[in-house]
Amino acid sequence: MSDQNIRSESYSHMVNMIEEARIHGKLVRLSIVKGRGVQMNIPCKILNFDEESRNLAVYHVDDKQVHIVNMNEIDDFIISS
Repeated sequence: MSDQNIRSESYSHMVNMIEEARIHGKLVRLSIVKGRGVQMNIPCKILNFDEESRNLAVYHVDDKQVHIVNMNEIDDFIISS
């Protein structure tokens, strides 16, 4: 299996997890890395996902703010059960 196929499958899996969490309103913990190595942990709900731009609109449940996160910034993605 080529590297391109592996990347494509992992991207598809990530998109499926994002959509499932969004549809069912599940709480998600995102570990993201912003510019200059700034790390953030965000407990949130996914409001929207734009597959073309790969941006997620997420509602930070502690700060009660909406953040835009690009998929490239996501280091870890945990869905609450």
